[in-house]
Amino acid sequence: MKRNYLYILFWVCTLFGVSVSSARSEILPPTGLAAKTFQHEIFLTWNADEANAWEVVVDDRSPIRTSTPQYTLDSLVHNRQYTIKVRTIKGEDFSTFAVLQATTQNIQKAIDAPDRIPYLRTIRIDGITPKRLPLYFNDLANEKACITYKFNGHPITPIDNHLHLSSSAYKDKLEINIDEGEGRRWHIVYLISLER
Repeated sequence: MKRNYLYILFWVCTLFGVSVSSARSEILPPTGLAAKTFQHEIFLTWNADEANAWEVVVDDRSPIRTSTPQYTLDSLVHNRQYTIKVRTIKGEDFSTFAVLQATTQNIQKAIDAPDRIPYLRTIRIDGITPKRLPLYFNDLANEKACITYKFNGHPITPIDNHLHLSSSAYKDKLEINIDEGEGRRWHIVYLISLER
């Protein structure tokens, strides 16, 4: 009886042009997953293939969705290994994960070294600065430090871990106050020129 039922179902589907394939085409995970590590960030890249959306998962954190084949994980702990997974999204379907492990770099100075000064690694040595400035620090021992900013004397609030700067001056002043706790505080002043 079961065989007859399946035969009738197949015949009806064939008659009305309905596909009876039991397995849909497999969605492939991203290839070429690679990581470039910094003290508090990991920059991920992978091959785009034909997909236009991906999901990134770090350790057991909530998934992050991106529409470009690259992503920067930030606010990470220095000198720590992370398990990173990326999968392809097509509509409501997902591929399996491509997985890699990456370890953030260690800070260069001891935490209590008197000459340790956290600094923005995204400001060039000549002071040239992008107008959308990523707030990526080196030698910051506490990634959860309280940090405030002033641009030309006015408080400015980061958006998505970036400062959005605008000025027509030749030189601008960026002030950063960092409080890591336990008496570790800095007031840092940069004289910068915005990229034209």
